[in-house]
Amino acid sequence: MNAPPPLTIEEVLMIFLLIFEVAVYSLPTHAVSGIHISADMKLIKIWYDHDAPRDVNNIHAFPPGLAHLAPVLAKKDLCDTFCALMGPYVQPILQELFGATVRVIQFIPRPALQIIQNEHDLQPRAHTVLEVTMNDGRVLFMDGTSEQFGWDRDSTWLRPMSDVVAYHMHTAEGFNYLTEAELEEDHALVLVADQGYWVFAAEKMEEAIGELDWEVLREMVRNEREEYVKALATAKFQEVIQV
Repeated sequence: MNAPPPLTIEEVLMIFLLIFEVAVYSLPTHAVSGIHISADMKLIKIWYDHDAPRDVNNIHAFPPGLAHLAPVLAKKDLCDTFCALMGPYVQPILQELFGATVRVIQFIPRPALQIIQNEHDLQPRAHTVLEVTMNDGRVLFMDGTSEQFGWDRDSTWLRPMSDVVAYHMHTAEGFNYLTEAELEEDHALVLVADQGYWVFAAEKMEEAIGELDWEVLREMVRNEREEYVKALATAKFQEVIQV
């Protein structure tokens, strides 16, 4: 029997994205108590019920017709979290398998829609992604939180840098590469966010990544592999703490 083909870079990176997404959707949040949508559907203001306890199911509790907002809200402001926690795992595996390098890069996005809580959220803020440079010179952006801007996940989570420049960034602002000191500061801030949830989540994601059997994953078809990874990560988050 012929050996299964090696995983592509997209297939490898999807594994890390799926593990991160399990962590995102396991985060207990306050329930949304109010929603106001602008006439052009591009600006959505939300209010939370801070008197009720946080619950992992709240992120999915949107009124009929608004379920598409769940991933927008779930990933809001988590781009630094994604890069800080997943970047250290992505870098060595891509270097080993593809000779690729990974850097953390920021740009000012052009959202298709925005979810806001206050006027401060209207101010342009940098969006953080992983820049993957292949050994043939191609540059890809891995975006773990693209949905927060109303962008379609399947077409924007991994794409050429040129696509981001053409469609999804304010080019006048350019790019900013984070220094080691800035990366360390971001990592420290991430771990104290959401009342310490990401300390717990980082441990569970590390456990899931450590149990990946890459040879077994190679033998699986796409759907089977993705369901396996999600199930593995979900099992780690069954004991979600109340924050």
